[in-house]
Amino acid sequence: MRSPIDARSFEWGARALLFATVLALLWRVWSPPPVAGNEAVTSDGLAGALQRWTTGPAPGRASLRIERLPSPAERDWLAAVVRAGSDVEWHGSLDAIAVEALASAEPQHSYVIRATGAPGSGLTVTDGAREIAAIEAREGAASVRTTVLSGPVSVNGRVGRASAARPRARRIGRVAVIGPAGWETKFVIAALEERGWNVESRVAVGPAVTVGTLRGATLDTSRYSAVVVVQQLAGGSAAELARFVRTGGGLIATGGAIRDRSLASLLPARPGRSLGARDSAVVTREALGGLTLAPGPRAAVLEARAEAPVVAAGRVGNGRVIVAGYSDTWQWRMRGDDSSLEAHRDWWSAVVGAAAYAPDTAESVHSPESAPLAAWHAALGPPGAAEPLLLRGRRLPVEALLFALAALALLSEIVSRRRRSLP
Repeated sequence: MRSPIDARSFEWGARALLFATVLALLWRVWSPPPVAGNEAVTSDGLAGALQRWTTGPAPGRASLRIERLPSPAERDWLAAVVRAGSDVEWHGSLDAIAVEALASAEPQHSYVIRATGAPGSGLTVTDGAREIAAIEAREGAASVRTTVLSGPVSVNGRVGRASAARPRARRIGRVAVIGPAGWETKFVIAALEERGWNVESRVAVGPAVTVGTLRGATLDTSRYSAVVVVQQLAGGSAAELARFVRTGGGLIATGGAIRDRSLASLLPARPGRSLGARDSAVVTREALGGLTLAPGPRAAVLEARAEAPVVAAGRVGNGRVIVAGYSDTWQWRMRGDDSSLEAHRDWWSAVVGAAAYAPDTAESVHSPESAPLAAWHAALGPPGAAEPLLLRGRRLPVEALLFALAALALLSEIVSRRRRSLP
């Protein structure tokens, strides 16, 4: 059995080792790293510097000043150099550039490309085969619509380039139209069918008498993408419609449906004051009559006239609901100019597509190159900050060994003192 004198000597030795390893660990963490050489690099010289650092000795610390975003390959290469143990501190103020490409939820597929850049800067949108548009990023954002997209989308600006994969097509279901026998119901159905939607209808032709292909059908998202309601509902239709919306279906309410109390819990806006039609020989959408809207707290205003909302949207469960205050949009189609027929079709198709349940046919692919500045920050941190020492793969084994030695010394001292206190 070890004598008390020997035990105390052992404990003092363990204590000294503990303090020594803690001091060594603190020195390793907080002292400046050994510098093999300092180097200052700009964006234009980064590619050459990366080759030197890979084939020769890497610098202990490098200062990178960038005026434009390096390429994705340069970014990943530089991140690998940092993980290998070099400190890289970058400086520069860059404007963000990003792009998102979306497939519209309409039978005649089109694509919406949204881009961000420096406010007032020019952006060039291409798809690998052609230039789609040259747009200005007003207030930092811009969008463009195209019916043809040959490949991945790229947006080039003064500070860099962002790219996104070509969006996949969406699965489009049927559209149900519920309304009274009249011009509005007739031409809503016509506009959607002319735009390629598969429309089923339930048209009221008298008290408790309806005609159309929708009779007896159950509303669910496996069959229908959206429902357009042009009149107040009857019977238990509101409960069925609420289930449809909450499971992902789209609802567009217009005409008498806006005043339907059974739909009030679904609608993102309540009816407001009367919106008088403008007396004009040529009817435009701006000349239509109807109702203004009083949007709820979570509603998004899509269209307004004289700052009064007339079209609003909101979410209910997993579905989307749009309220359109316009009445008699058929007059726009029938009494407008030569472009009104096409405009009426486009407007109704876009409204239904904005609310429709239209899932992607395959899993969407998101690339970090769609927001290259965010990817740069994720890889190299904020400007002016080198990577923390504890994250460097080269130093982890040394610190881990010192920590293990300190823990062993502390544990040994505790065990020795416990044994010595036993009778």
